[in-house]
Amino acid sequence: MRKLLAVTLCALAPLALGADRVIPYEDMHGVFARVAEATGGKYFKIATVMKSKDPAVATADIKLLIRSKGGDIPVPVTAEGATAFPVRDDLLKENPDVLTNVGEGHLEVRIAMSVEAPPEQRFRYGLMVAMQDDVKGVLARQGFMARMM
Repeated sequence: MRKLLAVTLCALAPLALGADRVIPYEDMHGVFARVAEATGGKYFKIATVMKSKDPAVATADIKLLIRSKGGDIPVPVTAEGATAFPVRDDLLKENPDVLTNVGEGHLEVRIAMSVEAPPEQRFRYGLMVAMQDDVKGVLARQGFMARMM
């Protein structure tokens, strides 16, 4: 009976995984690496936010799992969609599968940018210029051009 149960479970495992969609790590790396390189601003912050457009999967229920040769790497996604996707050269060379429970065309990745000033009673013009320079510097390192008004 134990052998029958073990064989049955082994046979059903691929069916359970079949519900997940596979994304090449290289595709995910391309998005998250750009954002990871755009860090280091004093006032300018940039982050990736994931969202499920799949009615069957809420954003809070997004699952990401990197199937690396060194072992599975779960990638947590918060209820708001924030994640710290591992951007690593060894994984890029290996290019493992990334499993997700969100259907094709329903996983949205947004880049959120914000400029935050420290709380002050008066907003100094010099601070506004420093914040603007911070944004331009971070974006310039990425090859983007920014026009500030």
